[in-house]
Amino acid sequence: MPKMEHCTYTGKEISIHEALKIKADRGQSSSKLGFLCIGCNCLVRAHRSLVKGGPKPHFEHFKINPDCPLF
Repeated sequence: MPKMEHCTYTGKEISIHEALKIKADRGQSSSKLGFLCIGCNCLVRAHRSLVKGGPKPHFEHFKINPDCPLF
C-alpha cells in the first residue's frame, strides 16, 4: 500500500511535514486537529519517523476504509 504524504487541513492540502509541525506547535493529537484523507475525507493521523531506516513520515487512516481510493 502506498504511504500517504499529503492530507487536507482547514480546506487546504498540506504535506506530512507541515502536519507534523502543526501537531508539534499545537501540542494536540491528530484526531483533535482534523487532518483528513485527500481520497475519502476520513480522519487520518500523522506519523513521524521513529527509527533511522524505518518508515518515512506518513498519514494513516484512524479506521480502515476499504472504499478509499488511496487504501
